[in-house]
Amino acid sequence: MRRRRVAFGVLGLLALMVSPAVARPATAGPPKSIALPDGFRPEGIVFGKGATFYVGSLANGGIYRANARTGEGELLVQSGPAPALGLAFDRQAKRLFVAAGPGGGAVIYDSESGERLAVTTLTTESSLVNDVVLTRDAAWFTDSVRAVLYRVSLDDPTDVTEVTLGGDFSLGPNEFSANGIVAMNGGDVLVIVRSDTGELFSVDPESGDATLIDLGSETVVTGDGLVARGRDIYVVQNDDQVSVVRLNRALDEGNVRKVITSPQFRSPSTADRYGPDLYVVNARFDTPAGPDVDYDVVRIRS
Repeated sequence: MRRRRVAFGVLGLLALMVSPAVARPATAGPPKSIALPDGFRPEGIVFGKGATFYVGSLANGGIYRANARTGEGELLVQSGPAPALGLAFDRQAKRLFVAAGPGGGAVIYDSESGERLAVTTLTTESSLVNDVVLTRDAAWFTDSVRAVLYRVSLDDPTDVTEVTLGGDFSLGPNEFSANGIVAMNGGDVLVIVRSDTGELFSVDPESGDATLIDLGSETVVTGDGLVARGRDIYVVQNDDQVSVVRLNRALDEGNVRKVITSPQFRSPSTADRYGPDLYVVNARFDTPAGPDVDYDVVRIRS
């Protein structure tokens, strides 16, 4: 709308000069808490285009889509063929890649319509497909009960390669192991967290060779989702904190430079960044699930 020019007389100008400034109401910022549907049991989160983010449901595999600026949201996917854990967003094709938990699979959705595009079997072994990250040409999935990564071609979701984790990575019996994953150096290196021991590993995706990242005396036990920003790794820990680990250039050493805590945290699982803020999913793993249990995503300054 174009503004009309208004001609003021001398008296009008004098009045403007001596009138006190009128205080304008402060503009409310983005909400600090965004409610999810009761009973949703959220786990993974990823930002898509602009302020839009997506959260997956452990309860029925549904996907909730919301706007970080307004807090408004809706169910994009009412329910899925398997629980929805970690999520990744394909910006080129506007697809959502979803880690499907104990079924050994992955699900791919159209991020705009919610249409299910593919259900991919990653393994027929006992498994817990937990998280996913995208590189230039592939989606990489972790398995929390097997010492492997799964590579799925972005061009052909039926093209699946199992990459065995070696080097410093080992898997003991009955352990909950590899969990969150991020891509570094343009996807040439993957970083994963081992929840049970609180260790971080850098992984060569071609060979599966894993190098333990030396954190000195520190650990990130209960580490779940990971967020990368430069050489900083934000490790969401189920015990109500986020550890910020600064890695060296070789990605084989790091130090916990900051630990973020908040009274808003309620057993968080994963997070993603939008602008200067971190949006953290309160999975409430320490609360018995039920249809009336409330869940939310909380915004904190990162």
